[in-house]
Amino acid sequence: MKRALVITGGQVSLNQIKEVVANASFDLKIGVDHGIDYMAECDIIPDVILGDFDSCQRDVLSAYEKRHIEKIVFPDKKDMTDTQLAFEWLEERSVDEVVVLGGTGSRMDHTLANLFLMIDYGKTFNITFLDPYNRIRLAKSRQTIDQSIYKYISLLPLSEYVHNVSISGVKYPLNKATLKSSSSYGISNEITSKAATILVGEGELLIIESKD
Repeated sequence: MKRALVITGGQVSLNQIKEVVANASFDLKIGVDHGIDYMAECDIIPDVILGDFDSCQRDVLSAYEKRHIEKIVFPDKKDMTDTQLAFEWLEERSVDEVVVLGGTGSRMDHTLANLFLMIDYGKTFNITFLDPYNRIRLAKSRQTIDQSIYKYISLLPLSEYVHNVSISGVKYPLNKATLKSSSSYGISNEITSKAATILVGEGELLIIESKD
């Protein structure tokens, strides 16, 4: 399995970045614009840096350039977010799994745009967004979610409707339910067993594990 780490410029915890890198191996590490500042603070050497580099520190960019890190520059006037540009780059490299840190944050427009990217790019590789409070993934037709540090588990439709949704091992189980994007019906469940099992019939569904 080929795994990639993407660090971009949203909300991050440096301790979380260090923990992720220490506990998992990555074949590719990509720094995206301001994300290269976080990588430098964590002593991470990226394989490639990309973006328009309008929000990163000049000295960090210069230091990576001196190391001859591959740099891909895009104009500041472009049709994609830097995160989508990273996904485009990864699509050509036969990656199986992508972990993204800094893909969410105070800019709600960027957060929502990045999450909606999972609809298309999630067909090419498995994507996990991490921030200090959440782990966000696109649901498969069947998967198991182990009980963990995250207290809450929510099911949030990306498509207008998601049909035949079942979840067991939780406080509020569902059996072949239809969830719609205009409802908050799937929010703030809790895993009460060692693991929850989720089944999805049709539609695009986010699994959001959260902690306060």
